[in-house]
Amino acid sequence: MSSDDFDVKRKLIEEIMKKRGLKKEECSITKYKGELAPLSFSQQRIWFLDQFEENLTAYNMPFALELQGNLQTHLLEKSLNKVIEKHETLRTVIVMKDGEAYQKVLSKLYIPLRIVDLKHQEESVVQTKFKEEALQPFSLADGPLLRASLLKISDHKYVLMVNMHHMISDGWSLGIFYKELSIKYNLLLKNNLVSGGELEFQYKDYSAWQRNQVKKGVYDQQLRYWKKKLSGNISILNLPRDQKKGEVKNRFEGGHENITISSQLTSDLKKLTINQGITLYTVLLSAFNVLLNKYTNETDILVGTPIANRKKREFESMIGLFLNTLVIRSDLSENPTFRELLTRASETIYEALENQDIPFEKVVEVVQPERNLNRNPFFDVFFNFVNTPSVRPIFEGLVAKTVNLKEPESKNLLTMYIEEVNDQLLFQFIYQKAFFSEERISSFLNQYIYLLQQIVASPDKRIDEYSLLSEKNTKQKSSQIEEKKLPLVTEQIIRIGKENPTKIALKQGEKSWTYKHLVDYSTAIANRLDICKSDVVAITGTKSFGFIASIIAVWLKGGVILTLDPDLPKNRRKVMIKEAKAQCIIEVTHKKITADPFVDLPYLHVLSDNVGLEAVMDQPKDFKVGGNDPAYIFFTSGTTGKPKGVLGVHKGLSHFLTWQRDEFQISSDDKCAQITGLSFDVLLRDLFLPLVSGATLCLPEDEMLFTGESIFQWLHENEMTVIHVVPSLAKSWLGSLKQSKQLSFLKWVFSAGEPLTDSLIQDWKEKLQFTGSFVNLYGPTETTLAKLSFKVDEVVDGIQPVGYAIPQAQALVIKNQTHLCGDNEVGEIAIRTPYRTLGYINNAEEQNKRFIPNPFTNEVQDLLYLTGDLGRIHPKGFIELVGRRDDQIKVRGVRVHLNEIESVLAKHSQVEAGIVISLKNERGDLVLVAYVVPKREEDLAETKLRIYLEERLPFAVVPSIIIFMNKIPTTKNGKVDKKALPEPEVQKRTEVLMKEPETETEKVIYEIWSDLLQVDSFSCDDDFFVLGGHSLLATQVLSRIREYFSMYLELKHLFEHRTVRQIAKEIEKNSIKNKEIKVSSIKRVARSTRQASLKLDEI
Repeated sequence: MSSDDFDVKRKLIEEIMKKRGLKKEECSITKYKGELAPLSFSQQRIWFLDQFEENLTAYNMPFALELQGNLQTHLLEKSLNKVIEKHETLRTVIVMKDGEAYQKVLSKLYIPLRIVDLKHQEESVVQTKFKEEALQPFSLADGPLLRASLLKISDHKYVLMVNMHHMISDGWSLGIFYKELSIKYNLLLKNNLVSGGELEFQYKDYSAWQRNQVKKGVYDQQLRYWKKKLSGNISILNLPRDQKKGEVKNRFEGGHENITISSQLTSDLKKLTINQGITLYTVLLSAFNVLLNKYTNETDILVGTPIANRKKREFESMIGLFLNTLVIRSDLSENPTFRELLTRASETIYEALENQDIPFEKVVEVVQPERNLNRNPFFDVFFNFVNTPSVRPIFEGLVAKTVNLKEPESKNLLTMYIEEVNDQLLFQFIYQKAFFSEERISSFLNQYIYLLQQIVASPDKRIDEYSLLSEKNTKQKSSQIEEKKLPLVTEQIIRIGKENPTKIALKQGEKSWTYKHLVDYSTAIANRLDICKSDVVAITGTKSFGFIASIIAVWLKGGVILTLDPDLPKNRRKVMIKEAKAQCIIEVTHKKITADPFVDLPYLHVLSDNVGLEAVMDQPKDFKVGGNDPAYIFFTSGTTGKPKGVLGVHKGLSHFLTWQRDEFQISSDDKCAQITGLSFDVLLRDLFLPLVSGATLCLPEDEMLFTGESIFQWLHENEMTVIHVVPSLAKSWLGSLKQSKQLSFLKWVFSAGEPLTDSLIQDWKEKLQFTGSFVNLYGPTETTLAKLSFKVDEVVDGIQPVGYAIPQAQALVIKNQTHLCGDNEVGEIAIRTPYRTLGYINNAEEQNKRFIPNPFTNEVQDLLYLTGDLGRIHPKGFIELVGRRDDQIKVRGVRVHLNEIESVLAKHSQVEAGIVISLKNERGDLVLVAYVVPKREEDLAETKLRIYLEERLPFAVVPSIIIFMNKIPTTKNGKVDKKALPEPEVQKRTEVLMKEPETETEKVIYEIWSDLLQVDSFSCDDDFFVLGGHSLLATQVLSRIREYFSMYLELKHLFEHRTVRQIAKEIEKNSIKNKEIKVSSIKRVARSTRQASLKLDEI
């Protein structure tokens, strides 16, 4: 800030003090007489942090001064110590007494000026020495808290390097230090006697005065202001970050990027301040808040800003830590114009200055925000318009200038420094390298400057209208996408069958089919199908060769497949068949049975490993199937309680599979695992990637291979090279692994359906000695399988990027369906590709809402699909996932709208109202919780309500916990107050209700449940799912049962027999294969808590 701006600020503060009626005597300060003085509040906070982190150097304040000429080094050393003699704070150490920290001023302290000869050294050595000094910790108890050395660059060039601890200094103090050092040097040069000099007051007097002011209640009114201003939810800015796993050991390690804007832009910004009657600080902070809004989508933005806190004249010439911190809470809601935002900001800043005296530490103490040692309680971003008076030290016979050496550490996640130098504004970001890359910060700076340019040109625009677009972003919106004609999946399989007929196509245990066998029997089924082109055929049954042959058969006849998982509720399957308008059903089973169709449709039975039909080589009737013809229907969650059917086409399927095969070089040497459930579109990826590549598709022999160690054993024994997996399923596998395995053949793990995290990748690599690669795939059903991919070469902390668009597809990030977002800016991910699906078969309203005309072109067929996912573009061009713009989530890979579950709840005759939320439990699993208000006159049993939901919803999305309430809490504006909902917890039962296990079988089951559910105490009559169980845990339970009892139970058994007592009776009723049951043989997983509870960590 210029000296003029500084004077304006001082006058503003004085005006505020007059307005508040402060009398001079109320601000008086007296000498503190005690030997040990209390810490100031700012000192107390730094001391506290120093206790928690050993060798903390983030609060070191290194600075340097270049001196050219005939320097008298002995006089400089003497001058330094005269300054130390004058300012007691430079002789202060921190000591403990009765468990409290105090300042103790040493009566004498002499700091020798160490001279380091760097003659004939490169200039970079200075920076190295500076960094070494800056990273040397201080001992607050032993002192001294100041060090000095003199680097001799040449006979007439030196660099004075001083390092002070922040406990005894601040930015303002440096100017005082430079000024007094030069004055004393000049006096000594003239042989004048120089005493240490005396200050009227010392820093210990200030800290005692500050404590008394708080104690007397002088700042109580200010404290009330801040308590009100900072009440409510404190938004944490979810800034775009680059946290590479394990790359930076010191989170305070700092990076620096700076840029100077032109004199013209500086002048234009000043003109805007004059027109608005505000300060330059207000304009720059408001523009910065607009940038943060675009990066985070937050309209409630909190940043920290420093205040010199030297309103009293007695403090102006004193070295010490006076700096106070203000929290500037800005409201950017309702999309104001920038001028309107300036008005809001001006009022907010004025109020903050009016209440600046109360120490920040007292504000934290009274407001009591959530505390975390790794971040500031209110903000992560600091905004510092440097306003310390500019001091140019004048040493006689020498040319002196401050050296801009980069501090090696950053106290805050991100700090913006702004300083005016020669009528130009210098912007500098200091950032923690543990969280940001140099490339990211550089883009922040450039976008901030671009934003300022737009603001001075058009300050009346609404903030959403300002752009962060770069040239590379704008190229995407209207560029042509070339559509290539690709062979259909069936054509590719038939070709491989002719070229390599004896190659194994399918393998399941000891059974296998060649490509010729697969083609022949697919043709045989096709010739038995009596359907017309584009008829929908429902296929249900077991994962088997016959199932795959049936899909191919339907496609050969020009039909559309609808795969049905037999584990889905019957009502759900009926709805899907009805909505898809299926014309017939194929059921695939292990043996011939009498057909018992659950709907009245033509029925064809196919054996799972031998179609039971005469194999014929004749091709089915040629329906001239083309790429644009429909191929499949898969259902996704709908918002009305009815699932949405998505109609995919052949060319979309061919496009993705061809790309995946070629990109990752999948060949006849590969073996691919089939893991996906039968009712999800990703099934097509599992089945047909190997079959269009000439590879072998391996099917598990039964569902139990999907749990425990058996899945990894199966992958290893079959020498699997490729798998597709949902992250939550992979996490479940790893969680039940007792000892490490080695998947030496596995090359590719394709993850999709849920966010891929660093912890999962790390666990997978460590526990499986995995040396292959993870690929994160992204794309909704509506755009055909995946349309973005990211090969994870460097694991970043948290969620991995979803990557780059595949060829012939584009991924745009847009706002308001009309504006393209720039790098780092949060918006909705929209996918553009000619290989998308045809959309929804039963929801025209949703079709028009989701598939919109491309606003950047005039082509009728050029559509964008709005995913509903929020994302941002990294400066390198790939896309990062941020969250959702609606209530859609994924539970164990199943896409669901929470209001679909609520809609089903609302249709229950005994339910008055219901709300469903998603939480994370202590294991990090997503759990659905339903809060239900029964009708007053009705007695609604939880068991009956759960059965009702299971009959209508996929089991994975049936709420794990149901809580009955008298009413749903609401906010003042009538919306559901989710924060007022009671926190669900698996409660311990009273002794009266507790039923302990009695038989040996019950004891084993009890131990299995206790281990997997992480609940120590429950009744043998408690429902597995009420205790927190879900479908993935259910499969682990059955795996353990199989291990201990040598007995196979299907998943439906646990759905039907939900208590320890019931499942134990089911086991005892069936044949147990002479295995001794020993409770002691069960290995329990260690855990820190003895009660499974849910945290309100809402998704």
